[in-house]
Amino acid sequence: MHILITGAATPLGQAVAELLKDEHALKFIEGAVVEEDEATQAVKGVEAIVHLAVVCPDHITRQGEEREQQLLDHAARGTYNLVKAAVAADVERIVYGSSLCVVENYPPDYVVTENWKPRPNPEAASLAPFMGELICREFTNVENIAVICLRFGVIVREEDVQGQPFNPLWVDVRDAARAVQLALTVDVGKSTQHHRWRLWHISAAHPNSRYLVNNAKQGLKWEPKYDFS
Repeated sequence: MHILITGAATPLGQAVAELLKDEHALKFIEGAVVEEDEATQAVKGVEAIVHLAVVCPDHITRQGEEREQQLLDHAARGTYNLVKAAVAADVERIVYGSSLCVVENYPPDYVVTENWKPRPNPEAASLAPFMGELICREFTNVENIAVICLRFGVIVREEDVQGQPFNPLWVDVRDAARAVQLALTVDVGKSTQHHRWRLWHISAAHPNSRYLVNNAKQGLKWEPKYDFS
């Protein structure tokens, strides 16, 4: 399969590329695709897209208000142009990297699943992935493209956080990359079936985690190896 990866220079992008490189032909965008002509060129010859630029915005170097504006622009205009170009190029599916921060604004003792209504905080880091979700979902309503949305927790390596108090948002980068790999081949119905939208939470399967991953285990056949115990 010919696959485009945005946000490819980030730790998650690199981990995904490492998993996929032996079985697929990969095309990389280190940061984000924003302009319409950029998106058109990026999707040429591509069968699937792994869009990580919104959930991993390390490519944005500006600070303060300028950073927030750029992040929102990449999430909204960039995601729209990328998905629009993908539809025009007959791309089969997109794996969209979102964030659990869009449902983080609940009391800390609540256990949150994919069925809960998003409640993003009024800041770019939380609004941007949610905006991207809305755009992707609307495209699946009217176009023959599948979008698998993976809401990642805070991406770390288990060995790097040893000895620190457990964060219920943690997910190991290797588990996150494995979820992307599975999302590229999971059955999402026929190409003529509209609204091929799937959403799964991807975080550690720790007893104290706030975000259940049972749906990802069942629908994606994903089994996290790192629970930070």
